[in-house]
Amino acid sequence: MTWVRSRLEDLELPDGGFDLVTAHYPALLHSPQRDAERALLASVAPGGLLLVVHHADIDVEMARTHGFDPADYLLHDDVVALFDADWEVSIDRYRARPVPAGLDSQHTHDDVVAARRKR
Repeated sequence: MTWVRSRLEDLELPDGGFDLVTAHYPALLHSPQRDAERALLASVAPGGLLLVVHHADIDVEMARTHGFDPADYLLHDDVVALFDADWEVSIDRYRARPVPAGLDSQHTHDDVVAARRKR
C-alpha cells in the first residue's frame, strides 16, 4: 500500500493509479483546461473510489472579505457534474456535523460525494 499526501497541482499522478482518492475541503482552482478536475478523476483506478468532502455552509461574503472567492474553486456541484456513465455515485448528500467546526463554529454541514469508477 502506498499513501500519497500532496497538493494535486504539484503531482504527476498515474492514470488509474489509486484504489482510493480522497479530497477533503480541497482548494482546487478552476482552470480553462479543467486540469484539477481531470487529474482528480483520472487518478482513480477502475473499481476504485473517489471521496470528496466540501463545506456546505460557506459564508460567501465573509470569505470574500478574507480575499477568498469560493466561485474560483471546484465545489461539490462541480465534482458531481463531472461524472458520466463510467461512474456510480453511492453518496451525494448534505450531512450535518455532530460538532460544528471552523472559526466561530460556522461549519455545521458538509457536502459529501462518493463515487466508484466502473472502468
